[in-house]
Amino acid sequence: MIDLNIGVEARNIVTDAILACETIEHFLKEENKVLKGGHISIIEENLKNKQRLAAKVERLLKLLQTQPQEVKNNPDLKPQIEHLKSAFESYQNEARHNSILLQGAHHSTTNVLGVLRDAVQQHQQKNEAKTYAKDGSVQSTGTGKRLVMKEV
Repeated sequence: MIDLNIGVEARNIVTDAILACETIEHFLKEENKVLKGGHISIIEENLKNKQRLAAKVERLLKLLQTQPQEVKNNPDLKPQIEHLKSAFESYQNEARHNSILLQGAHHSTTNVLGVLRDAVQQHQQKNEAKTYAKDGSVQSTGTGKRLVMKEV
């Protein structure tokens, strides 16, 4: 005899997993639109939601894996399982696209910071005290704030 409560529980798990996949996919699509526009501030807001939903999807899928017979023996779940597979694949595709956009944003931010660092270093080098060595090379004192101490 099939326990109807287990079938209902499996159905609820599948439904929750579908909803979580679709919700996280929505967050990813919105974030991807924002990233394409160059606005990075929304990423921090979405990060917590994405982490929470990804953990929920993982937990629900593991829970489904503990009930393989209940899922196989319940023909009513077949359309929902197919929907879950489709939603999960769509979520994974959007996550891959999101990863590419985030890497691009990271690289561009790193490049901007590198340009700023170089500009600051060049500005500091202009203000350095320089002297000539015995061989004619130019020596700098670093930041120009060091003193040479000599004993008399």
